[in-house]
Amino acid sequence: DANEMYKNLEMICCVVADYNVFSTNKQTGLTTVDEVVEYAKAHPGELKMAVTGTTTVNFADANRLLRDLGIADCVTIVPHNGGADCMTALLGNHVQLCFESSVDSRATIDSGDTIPLMTIGTKRAQYLPDVACSAELGYSCQTAKPRGYYAPAGTDPEKILAQDTDYTLSYPDAAPKDYINVRADATITITGQGNYTDEISTTFA
Repeated sequence: DANEMYKNLEMICCVVADYNVFSTNKQTGLTTVDEVVEYAKAHPGELKMAVTGTTTVNFADANRLLRDLGIADCVTIVPHNGGADCMTALLGNHVQLCFESSVDSRATIDSGDTIPLMTIGTKRAQYLPDVACSAELGYSCQTAKPRGYYAPAGTDPEKILAQDTDYTLSYPDAAPKDYINVRADATITITGQGNYTDEISTTFA
């Protein structure tokens, strides 16, 4: 399981935290969490929600959120094979709700084809400053997903460089640690300092 997997790893650094977004499509006419709850209770079984996989953090948190909202028995969760499949189903109205990563949601939010109802976390995402987060709305589902670099447990400490001691990270296209602000082609630059002088850049493609 995931806990056993992490016991075998040591975190080198956290690059960003990924937020999930609870969203709907414009075909539903729903624009708020309260409207979704009211509609789901009045039409049990009609709404379907896309989520990635069945053994993922997204699947577990989607179930937690529906329980928090009091509509777990009213909405059908439909697992999909990845974020792209989730968004395709949402856009085609095969599902009316989606619980998916900010990276997969951003393009359709920007185009106006999907509507963000809530971000999942302890604070609002900078990219969606007008969208409330689950914590401020009083819901227990507040999981963020750290994206970073790991090494096998027991790795020689001298081989693991420390952020802001041996190197720095810069994000010319986004605020650090706020994954929802990062474009699909955004660049991160790693610059050595102290005993290290090289620099390398890569993208989130």
